[in-house]
Amino acid sequence: MNKNISIIQLQTFADNVYKLPSSILADTRYVNESNDKFLRLNRDAFKYLHVDAYNENGKIHFKANELIGAIPIRMPDKGNGKYMTDLIVKPRYQLGSPTDSDWFKWTFNLSRYANFDLVPDQSKLLKLTRLNGTMAPQYVLAQDVITKFDIVIREHSWRRFDSLEKSEKRPMGNINWSRYAMTSVDPQKRLVFETKVNSISENHQKFRDAVTHVNDAITVINSFSTPLDVKIPLR
Repeated sequence: MNKNISIIQLQTFADNVYKLPSSILADTRYVNESNDKFLRLNRDAFKYLHVDAYNENGKIHFKANELIGAIPIRMPDKGNGKYMTDLIVKPRYQLGSPTDSDWFKWTFNLSRYANFDLVPDQSKLLKLTRLNGTMAPQYVLAQDVITKFDIVIREHSWRRFDSLEKSEKRPMGNINWSRYAMTSVDPQKRLVFETKVNSISENHQKFRDAVTHVNDAITVINSFSTPLDVKIPLR
């Protein structure tokens, strides 16, 4: 059996017809049964990428919708339900002839022009078999990090109470009365109260970690590979 099954390529908002390779079929007389198995095996993957699929007259019909991306495909019968190839959905309309390495970038710029959000997503359960995938440009994630961090800072969501141990000259906060009972024997320490006071602070570990990620994102945004129409709104 030929294990090099061709990648299935679709375009958004377009109907496509697909036939299982003859090397996969257990019996060419029962194509519909194999098609039905194929659809059952890949139901979750199709759902993830919003691909509609059905069997009709011995052929598999695909309709890709609004999502672009790739999913692994399992093959029935002699494929024993194993992942043997990938299905990739690319934009239906492309300017010129973008290569595999820049079609995501082209789509990203188109989404910005059309005022749509492009949100990268990946499922650890759907590992591609034949494709390396087309990684989203780093500036896509960097832009999202900076924008969301700015919102959080404006809302003061990073503030939290820190409990500080202090010595006060009057009772306040959470006094350690057991310690006071022992130290107040000394007349000079009768007006010294060991206490814990809550103080609002943004200088905590989670905030510092977030700042580190934001600084990394800023470095990406300022790099030469980031388009100007992404840089300018963030400045």
